[in-house]
Amino acid sequence: MKRVIPFTLLLAVLALLGMATTAAANPQVQDNWLGNYPDACQTLRDAASSCSLCHSGGLNSYGQSIADHGIVPAEAFDPDGDGVTSGQEILDCTFPGDEASVRPLESVTWGAIKNLYN
Repeated sequence: MKRVIPFTLLLAVLALLGMATTAAANPQVQDNWLGNYPDACQTLRDAASSCSLCHSGGLNSYGQSIADHGIVPAEAFDPDGDGVTSGQEILDCTFPGDEASVRPLESVTWGAIKNLYN
């Protein structure tokens, strides 16, 4: 009987940890994000729908920024440290929680050159 209690306690702790991880992916936040960004590119809307916009294994830096500040206020921050705010990354169709996801240099340069001649 003495072995059953620690085993049962271990199972209870593991179950609670599993529920905490599931609760972090909040459907209300997902719906609010989709509602706040109806014109976001389909890539980001799909990522928000699948929860991968804010979760990659756990809560990524963008997801943490939303948790800390709220969806719209998080636009002003650069949680992934790539030099671009989350709001600009949403406009650029890049992932605000992934420092490797940045606007392609070619499109920035080519767009600037075209603007000189327009």
